[in-house]
Amino acid sequence: VLRKGSYTHLEIFRDEVSIAVLPLASAYRLTEAKYKVPGVYRARLIKEGSTSRSKSCYWIMTDASSTAELYQGTRQVKVSFSATNAEPLYIQWINGTSNATIHITNLTEAQIAAGTAAFKPTTGLIKVRIAFRTEYGIVYSELPEAINIY
Repeated sequence: VLRKGSYTHLEIFRDEVSIAVLPLASAYRLTEAKYKVPGVYRARLIKEGSTSRSKSCYWIMTDASSTAELYQGTRQVKVSFSATNAEPLYIQWINGTSNATIHITNLTEAQIAAGTAAFKPTTGLIKVRIAFRTEYGIVYSELPEAINIY
């Protein structure tokens, strides 16, 4: 993404605060906990105090999550969601066997503000996840275990 040229190090920022200066390598696997904190990240090349003229490389970390619970004795499913650095957009209803999308339900402003919504979906084995909008595109919560709606 960045042209190496004569630069020797990579500087990484989270929310515009420098968090690391690493010797230049062809690829990085950022597995340390400090790289998993939600935020907007930026990387740039440096050498002896000068920075690269090329643009920085940006990415975002978010902790988007959701849960879906079937109310005992009803067909109603309660969906709860939260995220840092992301805005909830819609619920994706997924076939629990084939993983094909069955239906998409847009979230209302009230549901987004509450972080929860309740629905009566069709019967069958389903999975529920939330799509979130970030500054760089859409991310999804983890695909959970299937719920049997009967």
